[in-house]
Amino acid sequence: MNEEQAAAAQEQQAAPAVETTESAASPLRDLLNKNPKVGAVAKDIKQDEGVVGDALAVLMEEFKRDASLVPDDTMHVIESLLSRIDKVLEKQVNEIIHHPDFQKLESAWRGLHYLVNNSETGPTLQIRVMNVQKDELRKMFTRYPGTRFDQSPLFKRIYEEEFGAPGGKPYGAIIGDYEFDHTAPDMTILEGMSKIAAAAHAPFLAAAGPSIMNFESWQELPKPVDITKKMMDPSYARWHSFR
Repeated sequence: MNEEQAAAAQEQQAAPAVETTESAASPLRDLLNKNPKVGAVAKDIKQDEGVVGDALAVLMEEFKRDASLVPDDTMHVIESLLSRIDKVLEKQVNEIIHHPDFQKLESAWRGLHYLVNNSETGPTLQIRVMNVQKDELRKMFTRYPGTRFDQSPLFKRIYEEEFGAPGGKPYGAIIGDYEFDHTAPDMTILEGMSKIAAAAHAPFLAAAGPSIMNFESWQELPKPVDITKKMMDPSYARWHSFR
């Protein structure tokens, strides 16, 4: 029993020496675990950009203060942190590029790119781009309803500054990257745009949204449905009047 107790005592005395050796062999890891700012990055990289910046600043300060803190595994730890950052960035980028709003924006720019690159532009054919949101048009035509459309900024831009001005360059067509249906807000825009287009002798081209047929998407179009009956609904009265 005395020999066993002596062996156990030796093991207990040796244990702290092993822990101390491991800690000394990885001072960088010990620093990462002890410093709350750096540890936040090492354990769970957040979306907050300030956390990463603070962590790197603290790390550099510690290295400048004591060069012995730079162990053999420094590059491994840094590469591990960079790998985690890359994964977080990759996840965030994927969420952005697959978001419906971003894909809609990308589609608009791709459409414009196609139009520009497949049109023979020159002195007699120019493409002008105007950044106007659909809701901005609605607000404008709400402010200038009916016969007051000729007081709107868009009328002045398209008609008065070009078609109605000596030496102006009239528009041949107006293309709107919008989808419309038969609802009141969309009808307000269509009625106003049709008057401006008629005055400028330039057709207004836009797309019909699936909601004009009460569809969730155009994939429902092949399904057997009585479209005529649908469009006899009172909600289409303003649409029929517009047509």
